[in-house]
Amino acid sequence: MTSALRTLVAAGEAPVRQVLTWLLEQDPRFVVVGSVGRGEEAAGWSGPIEAAVVDLAVPGLDAFATVRALREHHRGVTVLIVATVDGPYFRAAASEAGAAGYVDRSRAEANPVELLAALCLRPDA
Repeated sequence: MTSALRTLVAAGEAPVRQVLTWLLEQDPRFVVVGSVGRGEEAAGWSGPIEAAVVDLAVPGLDAFATVRALREHHRGVTVLIVATVDGPYFRAAASEAGAAGYVDRSRAEANPVELLAALCLRPDA
């Protein structure tokens, strides 16, 4: 990879948004080009992006609809959903919406940045 992946962060709670943005900015593989607090802001993002992190609890347009909109308007974008809940329903809904991955950020071993990097850099991405 020759340049950092332009990344959008969408989370309703400012502290969650700030932490995700900070974590991504510590990794040279990513550059955060936007940080928004509502699903419709992410869905309407007009700048170029290669990756997005969407919190499951993003207000406004729900996370799954946000993922669908991002995938429709930004061909090839890799979207990771982060959440504080887990289970087969949420993972299936995320996959059905087009998210490349889903991570329960409340688990100690959760590393959304490494997971996003792995998803973005896989050969079939």
